[in-house]
Amino acid sequence: MRRRGFTMIELLTASAVVVLLLSTLLPAVQRARDDARKNLCRQHLKVLGLALHNYHDVYMMFAPGWFTRRPEGAGHAATGWQVSILPYIGNGLKNHDWSSIESFDSELHQSLESVHGVYEPASGDTSLLKTSISLYRCPVDAMDATNPFRGGWGTSNYSGNYGSIPVPRWAQTDFWPGQVAARTDFQRLGANEGTQPVVPNGMFVVNRGVRIRDVTDGTSNTLLVGERGVFSQGGIWPGPRSNFHENDVVTDASQFTRLNLSVTGFSSRHPGIVNFLTADGAAHSISDGIDSSHGTALLQRLAARNDGNPIHSGEF
Repeated sequence: MRRRGFTMIELLTASAVVVLLLSTLLPAVQRARDDARKNLCRQHLKVLGLALHNYHDVYMMFAPGWFTRRPEGAGHAATGWQVSILPYIGNGLKNHDWSSIESFDSELHQSLESVHGVYEPASGDTSLLKTSISLYRCPVDAMDATNPFRGGWGTSNYSGNYGSIPVPRWAQTDFWPGQVAARTDFQRLGANEGTQPVVPNGMFVVNRGVRIRDVTDGTSNTLLVGERGVFSQGGIWPGPRSNFHENDVVTDASQFTRLNLSVTGFSSRHPGIVNFLTADGAAHSISDGIDSSHGTALLQRLAARNDGNPIHSGEF
């Protein structure tokens, strides 16, 4: 019996059905992939939260944002909070020897003079600073494992919350002694040069750690760590390269740095959201459309640990 082949109409119909199925399935596959990566990113934040709380258990405070012997002027490279928590981030780095860092942190709480040795070891070996640590990377970020904008040091997509006031960036002026705020930044906020600057109200500041009891707005209502995306040139985990680069390890949530709209603000490659860790160790995906308007901003209230205006989890 003679076999009948496909007609052109049947072939076109079958092709149209295949195209329709693919157009339906591919977005679902992409959404599933995006959700998986978003969840993995949030898991990274939860591990960081556990490490930070373990650090707090040992030292009765969270890790300082960064350590420096010279908080005024251009200064030197400093050691960031992600260095301090390395011994507490679990088995993922069990093949590394963090004993020197543990010793450094113990000594540091007695004397800040030990800071210099971390960045200029006697051996001159800086390989640790160029190490890529997967826990410090968001799975959707395409930036290299080392940051070419920051001396080739290891890249990090997670940045400490500095608070609701601006981090001084490229201020080209001395910092207020004992404070992490440049005169020019406070002039932008309407203060005179002779006005005493506001103390940073976030979770990571220079040369001292924030205690849980300092978080008077509540740990579940205060941001601890957030994402920094590749388009912002990201950050690095070893620490800021100088006093002009604190943004390497901390980020503010001021009215000048809206989510996904500022190269110096919190940002991500996840569509429409930025992942955050709150001070209670919980991870959240926050819409990049969250109110950032001056005076009414939900984002600024979340960033401040002690402004007396807590935001509860159902509100963000």
